[in-house]
Amino acid sequence: GVEGGVEVLGYLTVKTKFKDEVAYDGTTIGRLAEVGGKEDLDNAVAYGIAGIFANVAVSVEQIRKEAFKDKEITEEQYDQMMKMQKAQGGEGGEEDEVKKEMDPEENVKGRIRVMTSSGVPRALSNIAGMKVVSEGTKTMCMLAMSRMAVEEG
Repeated sequence: GVEGGVEVLGYLTVKTKFKDEVAYDGTTIGRLAEVGGKEDLDNAVAYGIAGIFANVAVSVEQIRKEAFKDKEITEEQYDQMMKMQKAQGGEGGEEDEVKKEMDPEENVKGRIRVMTSSGVPRALSNIAGMKVVSEGTKTMCMLAMSRMAVEEG
Protein backbone atom coordinates (compact mmCIF):
# COMPACT_ATOMS: atom_id res chain seq x y z
CA GLY A 1 0.00 0.00 0.00
CA VAL A 2 0.92 3.64 0.45
CA GLU A 3 3.15 2.94 3.44
CA GLY A 4 5.27 0.42 1.49
CA GLY A 5 5.59 2.72 -1.51
CA VAL A 6 6.64 5.64 0.66
CA GLU A 7 9.19 3.46 2.45
CA VAL A 8 10.76 2.30 -0.84
CA LEU A 9 10.87 5.87 -2.22
CA GLY A 10 12.48 7.04 1.02
CA TYR A 11 15.22 4.46 0.57
CA LEU A 12 15.72 5.18 -3.14
CA THR A 13 15.87 8.98 -2.78
CA VAL A 14 19.14 8.73 -0.92
CA LYS A 15 20.71 8.33 -4.41
CA THR A 16 21.03 11.36 -6.69
CA LYS A 17 19.67 9.51 -9.75
CA PHE A 18 16.40 8.80 -7.95
CA LYS A 19 16.17 12.29 -6.43
CA ASP A 20 16.19 13.67 -9.97
CA GLU A 21 13.71 11.05 -11.17
CA VAL A 22 11.28 11.83 -8.35
CA ALA A 23 11.62 15.58 -8.90
CA TYR A 24 11.36 15.64 -12.67
CA ASP A 25 9.04 12.77 -13.63
CA GLY A 26 6.10 15.17 -13.62
CA THR A 27 3.92 13.46 -11.00
CA THR A 28 5.70 11.95 -8.00
CA ILE A 29 6.49 15.12 -6.03
CA GLY A 30 2.99 16.49 -6.64
CA ARG A 31 1.34 13.23 -5.57
CA LEU A 32 3.48 13.06 -2.42
CA ALA A 33 2.57 16.67 -1.61
CA GLU A 34 -1.09 15.78 -2.16
CA VAL A 35 -0.89 12.81 0.22
CA GLY A 36 1.09 14.93 2.70
CA GLY A 37 -1.72 17.47 2.67
CA LYS A 38 -4.34 14.98 3.88
CA GLU A 39 -5.69 15.15 7.41
CA ASP A 40 -5.87 11.39 8.03
CA LEU A 41 -2.21 10.41 7.58
CA ASP A 42 -0.67 7.94 9.96
CA ASN A 43 2.71 8.74 11.49
CA ALA A 44 4.72 6.20 9.43
CA VAL A 45 3.49 7.60 6.11
CA ALA A 46 3.90 11.21 7.32
CA TYR A 47 7.48 10.51 8.45
CA GLY A 48 8.29 8.76 5.16
CA ILE A 49 6.96 11.62 3.05
CA ALA A 50 8.86 14.21 5.11
CA GLY A 51 11.99 12.05 4.74
CA ILE A 52 11.61 11.87 0.96
CA PHE A 53 11.26 15.65 0.79
CA ALA A 54 14.35 16.06 3.01
CA ASN A 55 16.32 13.67 0.74
CA VAL A 56 15.30 15.32 -2.53
CA ALA A 57 16.19 18.81 -1.21
CA VAL A 58 19.85 18.01 -0.46
CA SER A 59 23.04 16.79 -2.17
CA VAL A 60 25.20 13.89 -1.05
CA GLU A 61 27.95 16.43 -0.34
CA GLN A 62 25.66 18.45 1.95
CA ILE A 63 24.65 15.31 3.85
CA ARG A 64 28.34 14.58 4.44
CA LYS A 65 28.86 18.13 5.72
CA GLU A 66 25.85 17.79 8.04
CA ALA A 67 27.23 14.49 9.35
CA PHE A 68 30.50 16.14 10.41
CA LYS A 69 28.90 19.20 11.99
CA ASP A 70 29.76 19.42 15.74
CA LYS A 71 32.01 16.32 15.53
CA GLU A 72 35.50 15.82 16.93
CA ILE A 73 36.84 15.03 13.45
CA THR A 74 36.54 17.20 10.34
CA GLU A 75 35.42 15.96 6.94
CA GLU A 76 38.95 16.52 5.62
CA GLN A 77 40.51 14.50 8.48
CA TYR A 78 38.06 11.67 7.81
CA ASP A 79 38.94 11.68 4.09
CA GLN A 80 42.66 11.55 4.97
CA MET A 81 42.05 8.59 7.29
CA MET A 82 40.17 6.75 4.53
CA LYS A 83 43.00 7.40 2.05
CA MET A 84 45.58 6.07 4.52
CA GLN A 85 43.43 3.03 5.25
CA LYS A 86 42.98 2.34 1.53
CA ALA A 87 46.73 2.76 0.91
CA GLN A 88 47.35 0.10 3.57
CA GLY A 89 45.07 -2.31 1.74
CA GLY A 90 41.97 -1.69 3.81
CA GLU A 91 38.47 -0.73 2.80
CA GLY A 92 38.10 2.91 1.83
CA GLY A 93 35.68 2.86 -1.04
CA GLU A 94 33.24 5.40 0.39
CA GLU A 95 35.04 8.37 -1.15
CA ASP A 96 34.80 6.75 -4.61
CA GLU A 97 31.08 6.23 -4.04
CA VAL A 98 30.65 9.91 -3.12
CA LYS A 99 32.61 11.02 -6.22
CA LYS A 100 30.24 8.97 -8.41
CA GLU A 101 27.28 10.67 -6.72
CA MET A 102 28.22 14.27 -7.57
CA ASP A 103 25.14 16.43 -7.35
CA PRO A 104 25.88 20.05 -8.30
CA GLU A 105 24.18 22.83 -6.36
CA GLU A 106 22.21 23.83 -9.47
CA ASN A 107 20.64 20.34 -9.56
CA VAL A 108 19.58 20.67 -5.93
CA LYS A 109 18.15 24.14 -6.52
CA GLY A 110 16.21 22.87 -9.53
CA ARG A 111 14.66 20.06 -7.47
CA ILE A 112 13.78 22.53 -4.70
CA ARG A 113 12.04 24.79 -7.24
CA VAL A 114 9.95 21.82 -8.44
CA MET A 115 9.13 20.93 -4.83
CA THR A 116 8.07 24.49 -4.04
CA SER A 117 5.81 24.78 -7.08
CA SER A 118 4.31 21.34 -6.34
CA GLY A 119 3.01 22.28 -2.88
CA VAL A 120 5.66 20.60 -0.75
CA PRO A 121 5.95 23.47 1.80
CA ARG A 122 2.19 23.30 2.42
CA ALA A 123 2.35 19.50 2.84
CA LEU A 124 5.26 19.77 5.29
CA SER A 125 3.41 22.43 7.26
CA ASN A 126 0.32 20.21 7.37
CA ILE A 127 2.30 17.17 8.54
CA ALA A 128 4.20 19.14 11.20
CA GLY A 129 0.93 20.54 12.55
CA MET A 130 -0.86 17.20 12.87
CA LYS A 131 -1.61 16.01 16.40
CA VAL A 132 -0.97 12.34 15.61
CA VAL A 133 2.62 12.71 14.38
CA SER A 134 5.66 12.06 16.56
CA GLU A 135 8.39 14.52 17.49
CA GLY A 136 10.66 12.62 15.09
CA THR A 137 8.26 13.29 12.22
CA LYS A 138 8.04 16.98 13.16
CA THR A 139 11.85 17.12 13.25
CA MET A 140 12.04 15.51 9.80
CA CYS A 141 9.61 18.17 8.50
CA MET A 142 11.82 20.92 9.92
CA LEU A 143 14.90 19.34 8.31
CA ALA A 144 13.16 19.23 4.92
CA MET A 145 12.00 22.84 5.29
CA SER A 146 15.45 24.07 6.32
CA ARG A 147 17.06 22.27 3.36
CA MET A 148 14.52 23.81 1.00
CA ALA A 149 15.15 27.28 2.48
CA VAL A 150 18.62 27.46 0.88
CA GLU A 151 17.04 28.15 -2.52
CA GLU A 152 16.74 31.94 -2.88
CA GLY A 153 14.56 32.16 -5.91
